[in-house]
Amino acid sequence: MIYRYKCDTCQTVYDIYQGIREKHEFECPTCKRLCKREWHAPQISVSNGGFYSATVGEYVKDYKDFDRKLDRTRYMTRMAKHLRRQNGYNRSPEQEWVDTRESKEAASRKRADRDWEESQAWLEKANKTAS
Repeated sequence: MIYRYKCDTCQTVYDIYQGIREKHEFECPTCKRLCKREWHAPQISVSNGGFYSATVGEYVKDYKDFDRKLDRTRYMTRMAKHLRRQNGYNRSPEQEWVDTRESKEAASRKRADRDWEESQAWLEKANKTAS
């Protein structure tokens, strides 16, 4: 994040890039004293008289446009859920992955059991013919 510091001695203002967890101290390069951090409003992205909305994931012109795009987003979300339900996919992607993984593991166990039974049958047959 970018923080603003002001030196009380020489009145110089600095905009410093620091991590959130870093110590918020800055030494003035001119007078070698600690600067005070100033609080200021963050800058926002404004373009063409609009603003970016993370909720709808695109730029909007005003709040009416925001409401219209939000309604469209909600409609598309509901439609996607309806189509998944209609096609029998009433699970989240994470649940689908878990179900697929479980079915693959079950098939693998089934194959291993079948191979074990075949090998046991072959051994019994081999023992009978050897006797």
